[in-house]
Amino acid sequence: MQPGLIPPAPGPLRDRYLKERGLESLERADRAFWAVDRLLTGSGLQRPPGIDLLETSDDILRRQIQLRAREEWIELRDGLDPQVLDQIEPLIRRSEIAAVEALNYLEDHELAGRAHAAIHNASVVRSGLYGCPIVFEEGVFWTNCSVRISHWRIGLSAGLTVDFVCSICGDPVEDCDHAMGASYEVIAKARSGRCTVCSEEACEHELGQPYIATARRDARNVTPREISFVSRPRYPLARVYEMTVEIDEQDPAYQFAVRGLADCDACLGPCDGFSSLPRN
Repeated sequence: MQPGLIPPAPGPLRDRYLKERGLESLERADRAFWAVDRLLTGSGLQRPPGIDLLETSDDILRRQIQLRAREEWIELRDGLDPQVLDQIEPLIRRSEIAAVEALNYLEDHELAGRAHAAIHNASVVRSGLYGCPIVFEEGVFWTNCSVRISHWRIGLSAGLTVDFVCSICGDPVEDCDHAMGASYEVIAKARSGRCTVCSEEACEHELGQPYIATARRDARNVTPREISFVSRPRYPLARVYEMTVEIDEQDPAYQFAVRGLADCDACLGPCDGFSSLPRN
């Protein structure tokens, strides 16, 4: 998660909020991916990077595609200049992160399919060139594979008790006369270590000088009560970022995974769709 204002409640304002941030994330994902495309094409890649088949319910076909992709990417990686590999890595990881954010914002929008494809396209390049390691920790296998996690449409909802104070006067919102969202002239000063104009800890407002400020609800005394799994979290990026992987001890891959030599191949081929909780 990232710090920021609490997203709007369901309604037109939230729809606009989700669309604007989703488009911004999608554009960032595309720009970084295009830069990777240019680097790979300039290094002799004969076809555009990415994935041809996005989704299939055929487990055998999906595994065949993953294994073939692994071989192709190993061959390509071995022929790349190390400097090019160093240039590509931050770009493709940036594209992958932004694509996942885009899906989290746009999952109920018509652009969700484009965000879905962007995740796969970035993930197959990242996994092909740099792997997708499965980590063994305290007897459990873990992965942060973007394809696995982003297709598990589950978020986190925090139950909190919060005191809201007026950003203008510092009094409880229910006890002050300021209208939230209205503008007032205030004298810049520090209140509880924050500027009375912008509520930031560090800013350029000169103490003692008058400024026009908007009355806001500032959260104070935030106390967490419970965390729930939900299908649509209020904050779209409140998601799971790591999950366990089941590997049977009789599986030949088990010992490789214990020694840190196993990769998750889910990002090298098509998915089998999304899974989620019932809508909340």
